[in-house]
Amino acid sequence: MFAASRRLFGTPGLFCADGFHPSAAGYDAWADAMWPAVRQIAAGAAAAATGTR
Repeated sequence: MFAASRRLFGTPGLFCADGFHPSAAGYDAWADAMWPAVRQIAAGAAAAATGTR
């Protein structure tokens, strides 16, 4: 997460005025960045639950 935060830090509008907390757009960027991993984990959990793994 640290490396991703460093990449996003220079992007205007992704952080609040305090320079630390994400803005609404920052939270959207985090969600977009994490979605592929979440989708993969959810698919694996669904397969395990239904025995289709």
